Amino acid sequence: MIADLERALADHGAPLGRSHEVHGEAASTMDLAWAALAAGAPDGHVVVADHQTAGRGSHGRTWESPAGSDLYFSVILRERPLRPTMTLAVALAVADVLESRGAPRATVKWPNDVLLQDRKTAGILCESRSRGRQADLVVGIGVNVNRARFDAELEATSLRLATGREHDRGAVLVELLGRLGPALERSGDAVAHALDARLAWRGEEVCLDQTVGTLLGVAPTGALRLRVGATERHFHAGRLTH
Repeated sequence: MIADLERALADHGAPLGRSHEVHGEAASTMDLAWAALAAGAPDGHVVVADHQTAGRGSHGRTWESPAGSDLYFSVILRERPLRPTMTLAVALAVADVLESRGAPRATVKWPNDVLLQDRKTAGILCESRSRGRQADLVVGIGVNVNRARFDAELEATSLRLATGREHDRGAVLVELLGRLGPALERSGDAVAHALDARLAWRGEEVCLDQTVGTLLGVAPTGALRLRVGATERHFHAGRLTH
């Protein structure tokens, strides 16, 4: 049922999402958002789907998107400055919302995942099309809200499993939209500082692609800081594993 999502968006007052569309099924909210932007949708327009048949995740992976349980939405941001820490800022906002709903400590796995109990609970995908120093952006967010089971190989969990109760998806969506506006304005320094308390595996040995090192933190540029041997190195891309 998508009535909870439609009702919540109709009633909320946050700037993001005042203009919106809700779909029972879509291939990808990212694709619909880009199409809406091309058709003239305003800044802050939100595209929500109850079910995605081809949801997009990072590194070309598919985001599993069953109907009736979770959140899948994309937000249009017109002519915004390109902030390299934007994805991390969004992840911090998602982590705050999960904890406000009673979840245990949420952590951010660089560069775009939110974990509960060391299991993936949310993912963020930011895409941009340049306009010189600024860009049009679409930010996609998927949150496992009420799913009760996952395939073991996914190493995932949901807000429901972490808290022991179901949650109103519309209420979670509205709270997220309310927090996203301020989050998108955070400077790189502010994001890096906030991540000190939330960064998954900080101080532990990790592997970034083929590089093994100790995870020190995130730089204001959004780069991952690793100590490799006696040297601190910064990485702007790669797949991080524990």
